[in-house]
Amino acid sequence: MSVRVAIIGNDSIIADIKELIDPEDKNRQYMFNNPYRVIMQPTMLLSEDAGATAENTSQVSLATWQPLTQETTFIVNPSSVQTIFEPVADLKSMYQELIDNVTN
Repeated sequence: MSVRVAIIGNDSIIADIKELIDPEDKNRQYMFNNPYRVIMQPTMLLSEDAGATAENTSQVSLATWQPLTQETTFIVNPSSVQTIFEPVADLKSMYQELIDNVTN
């Protein structure tokens, strides 16, 4: 499995992403398997101590990328993808645990 995060518009999408290349015309597309939208919700921790400062953190959750379909594989035009990168270990583990629970 090649778990990556792709930025498409304002969405961060985590999926098993593969690059597809047509052998005849060399056109490239991406195949997203089991894509989920990464949702980051900022949280602020406040301390009552006079010398302490507020700490900004984020809570991360995953939501279905295309909720109006039961399909789990999508072909994505590379012109709509701004970048693809390796997710941090915690996010990758969260995604893999979700996929394991959904597919079993």
